[in-house]
Amino acid sequence: MIWIIIGLIFFIFGIYYIPTKEAEISYYKKVNPFWFKALVLVWALCIMALVPTFFMIFIHGLVNDGYLSLEDNGLWITSIGSIILYVLILNVYNTRINNRKEQYERSKDDANSY
Repeated sequence: MIWIIIGLIFFIFGIYYIPTKEAEISYYKKVNPFWFKALVLVWALCIMALVPTFFMIFIHGLVNDGYLSLEDNGLWITSIGSIILYVLILNVYNTRINNRKEQYERSKDDANSY
């Protein structure tokens, strides 16, 4: 349970910090530092572990409450739900990167207008 909480904290940190840093690196044409690549890799692995774990806990709760049996495609629900969540996370990630790049563009235009 403690690992899930640590993973959620790391996920929330990653969804705010990593797209911001990546937008800055790509906008200003900087080189990706090794520590940042490692952070992105660990963050991605964290997501890959957390999402199916979340669904398995959810399905386990449904099974214990009698709403679902594991023969009723519990693994299909986990797989499809995980894929949908991965797509949503990537969408949020890319949206945050694009928003940050637009902020850099506007700040550059504002600086040039004076």
